[in-house]
Amino acid sequence: MTNPTGLSASPRRRGAHWRAITIGAFALPPIFDLLLSDKRASFHYLAADSFYYLTVARNLVELGSPTFDEVHLTNGFHPLWQALLSLPSVLQIREASIIVSRSPLRIMV
Repeated sequence: MTNPTGLSASPRRRGAHWRAITIGAFALPPIFDLLLSDKRASFHYLAADSFYYLTVARNLVELGSPTFDEVHLTNGFHPLWQALLSLPSVLQIREASIIVSRSPLRIMV
């Protein structure tokens, strides 16, 4: 590969181009989807994950063990985020867990 001066581009620079192309190929479709859709479109990206985390949080408080199906233990969650979601259930606040799952913090984690 040559640049405008006629010199060969370094392998490191070529790798950076491929990384940018790969990131763009995976990141741009969801970004365009969110920009071109209505506000509820973001829920499609978070719904399954939120349901999973809130179910495990409820079961952790009610059954005393991290489980999704009330039979098998699971470890497929981030412990700090799971603890934050379990806190409203421990305090017997049902609506707060829904508010926390839709907060901007959810997107950042």
